[in-house]
Amino acid sequence: MNILYLTPASPELVTGGGRHCYANLRSLCEYGNASVDYVGPLFNRALKGIERNNLHIVAARNFTPKDRFIAAIKGFPTSLIQIFLEAKSRIDFNKYDLVFMEFSHLSFVLDYLAPHTQRICCVHNVELDYNNFNCTGLRRIKYFNIHRNESKVVRNGALLLIMHKFDLSRLEGLYNTIIEKYMLHPVCSFNPGHKVSKIEDREKNILFCGSLDSKFNEIGLIEFLNTCWKEIQDCGYNLLVAGRNPSERIIQAVNRFHNTRLIPSPPDMGLIFLKARLLVLPDRYGTGMKLRVAEALSYGVPIVGTNCGLRGYEDVESFGFAVESSAGMIGGILDLLASTDRQKELSTNAFEVWKRKYTFEAFRSRIHAVLDQVSHPVSS
Repeated sequence: MNILYLTPASPELVTGGGRHCYANLRSLCEYGNASVDYVGPLFNRALKGIERNNLHIVAARNFTPKDRFIAAIKGFPTSLIQIFLEAKSRIDFNKYDLVFMEFSHLSFVLDYLAPHTQRICCVHNVELDYNNFNCTGLRRIKYFNIHRNESKVVRNGALLLIMHKFDLSRLEGLYNTIIEKYMLHPVCSFNPGHKVSKIEDREKNILFCGSLDSKFNEIGLIEFLNTCWKEIQDCGYNLLVAGRNPSERIIQAVNRFHNTRLIPSPPDMGLIFLKARLLVLPDRYGTGMKLRVAEALSYGVPIVGTNCGLRGYEDVESFGFAVESSAGMIGGILDLLASTDRQKELSTNAFEVWKRKYTFEAFRSRIHAVLDQVSHPVSS
């Protein structure tokens, strides 16, 4: 099977989006007879599963400010269009059985595909919703370009890999269409090869984690500190705020509270998860799924979060609590902290939910099932 793979984000193990790209690309490369051609940014070829001889780099380089400017002028919301146009003369589009697109705004490739070529688009989030936040000034140009390009992909008839039904409903509502070809394709957390530590052996740590230069995470954390943590900061537990590149607002906010510590850009988040008794997830915005939830589950860490933050995850009541807002998290947190036995129960359940639903093996099986259908289509 010949596959053309396009991504505007590097497959890697640092960001949530990068991990999802890596999981998809690795799944494609690990399919028995696949030959995968790559177009996108530079990435680490030594990553497990994609160091194979069946992955061929057609074009890969880092984006430049000039790329972004030209892409905007041409009406595209991603610099990948520039790499694609540089490489298209070297691509035989007729040879591909499948084109796999990461993110739902890569409409430019559709104009070059043969009618028989199968198309799959992995929807990381509803791009129009994601870019609607603080959409002022020149950002309105990108918003318009996303609307035009995402609409084209959604209406194209490609198989859409969508994380959960909320995003499916949003796409159908935004673009006034019924999406018939889709598969629910949630995130995964890679097996770190560890045993889940016992609750009684962990430190009394509550964890908030994520990219701390993200406006979404900044807003959620500061609201949590002001509406929830200020009421319970003397509960006998420490709040650890861990993530890369903390903003100045986050640094100042953390310093105002007792029993609160910032861990900027930790070299190994796994060690922090191993010692945590609880993950808090006070997200107010965002589509897609929060990968840190799957990561917490893989370490047997119970979770108290907002409905928005836990969107897409099943069996939440077995491993934690979901509430409407940060202020509503107080009761769930205190109930959990008051009972070590309850912590043990939710920790065990969290790890079991991860094993059933959010491992890489489950993720890869979904992709391979789709590839089987492409290889052996059922005649009508």
